[in-house]
Amino acid sequence: MSYLLGITVGPIQTNIQKSRKLRDLYNSSKIVSDIMKKIIKYLKIKDDKLKIIYPSIKDVNNTRIDITNYLICEINNIKHLKEMREKVLGEFKISVLEEIYFMFWAVEPLEEYSKTYKKLTKKLRSIKNTYEFQNYKDSRIGKKCSLCGEGIREDKSKLCKVCNYKREYDKEGNYKSIYDISIDVWKENNNNELENVNNKLENLFNNTARYYSLDTVLNLIKLLETADRKKVKKIREEKEIDEDLKNTKMEDWQLIENLTDIKHELQNIYLRDEKSVKKPHYKYCFIQIDVDNLGKWISGKYNYEEDNLKENQIQISKDLCSFAYKLKEKFKNSKTKVIYAGGDDFLAVLPVECLLDTLKIIEKIFKSTIQGDIDTSLNYSETISYSASVTFVNCKDEMSLALRKNREALEKVKNRYYSKNGICINYIINTSKIINMFLSKDYFNEYVDNLRYFKKVEKYMSFTYIDAIENEFNKIKFEDLEIDDFLNIKEMLILEFKRYLEKNKGPKYRNDINGKLSEYFRMHIKLFENIINNNEFDGKIDFINLINCFKIYEKLTDFDFQKEERCDEASKN
Repeated sequence: MSYLLGITVGPIQTNIQKSRKLRDLYNSSKIVSDIMKKIIKYLKIKDDKLKIIYPSIKDVNNTRIDITNYLICEINNIKHLKEMREKVLGEFKISVLEEIYFMFWAVEPLEEYSKTYKKLTKKLRSIKNTYEFQNYKDSRIGKKCSLCGEGIREDKSKLCKVCNYKREYDKEGNYKSIYDISIDVWKENNNNELENVNNKLENLFNNTARYYSLDTVLNLIKLLETADRKKVKKIREEKEIDEDLKNTKMEDWQLIENLTDIKHELQNIYLRDEKSVKKPHYKYCFIQIDVDNLGKWISGKYNYEEDNLKENQIQISKDLCSFAYKLKEKFKNSKTKVIYAGGDDFLAVLPVECLLDTLKIIEKIFKSTIQGDIDTSLNYSETISYSASVTFVNCKDEMSLALRKNREALEKVKNRYYSKNGICINYIINTSKIINMFLSKDYFNEYVDNLRYFKKVEKYMSFTYIDAIENEFNKIKFEDLEIDDFLNIKEMLILEFKRYLEKNKGPKYRNDINGKLSEYFRMHIKLFENIINNNEFDGKIDFINLINCFKIYEKLTDFDFQKEERCDEASKN
């Protein structure tokens, strides 16, 4: 007799968010993918007639994508399922792993496929909803892990057994630090001017990226010079200097002497009168995307014919796997580093300068691989889409904060628009101040066009119009406006935006020979109108989001976004 088996593993997000270094993040994602691979291998050993429906993977040993944490398959032998969790997790040889990850499974006798699938998913949801999951906590007495705050520290790294396991899980991976990623484009653009300081840093440190910051070097010199011998040892440990040094036994005076030499080089580069180099900003981005309403697509909600559910699931799964494969291949040697790509979900970390190009590449591959295939199949009543969230992070801020905010934003943007297909941008100013904005992706493309064009007119522009609009309208209770009042306020907003924006005109406007400023004004006013039209939430205009769209716009103009395809090139660093 045949059965339909469903398996899911988690929790994903809570474990991923417990990351301080990119190595932690990569490995947290890889562990989940490897658990799923081991589940598939286990099932195939027990049943050589196993048919995997979702995800559509031919050879689990030779796949180049990450395996999603949701598995649907047809199976004949179910006697071994009770042992599956213990056997699979036991292969990882760390006992507490079973307390950290859940593995839910449900099975139904296979009759008519669509009816069986509905029964199966209902049973899986019931199991998940009634399961009382508690985060693993070590009951032993001792100092807690500096990363997760739950387990007991095991060694000098101040990490518990689990966090140490995650950090060391894949030792072969070539992981950059967030500091490396944040200055990747900057270093490439200023390679000639940085030649001397590059050599000095590379002779001294294994990890050099942090030390291009003049403020960091000055602060370290001051701390080391003013501390006594015992405190110097503690400073070198706490500031992770010894972790970066090539020679960890270097005397304190030698370290100070080397840092002072580097200080002089940096001052010469950043503070000279002519052709000075702009200091690195030490910001980077996370991008996360998620296919909209995937559960409904997989369950057949948008199918014209229910009888084709299984075939349609296989088709969707193949498209998602192809999408994940193409993304990983496209970004394999680029500055955009893929953390996870399983088809339905994607997470990457990248230099800020590569953001616009990376978003464009993702959109292009999604349309050609998933949207194009599903739309032309004529089997569905809807158009498939995805939502995205982007978070700008300072290297000094906790990665876990950025990951948490990025995921929260993704959930919010998916709930904001009826047709989904939106994007949210979080801009972390500091740990207590975060600005976020929401747009549908259709209008975000227009937003990007404005950003690109801004570089042609930036010498004419100021952003006083943003504060002026906010100050003029912030006392209005937009949530209480009736339709007629709303239309009047909307018209006033557009008129005032035009008026404040055109205050940028003046004597310098006469130099706009080619009409670039006039064209930018036209584009920017149109963008403002479209954001207002796209900015209703729960039937009311979201004035805060409207202002935040332009506050973040101002911040994004500080960055020199790479032109199309530049960030697709292999990094030279």
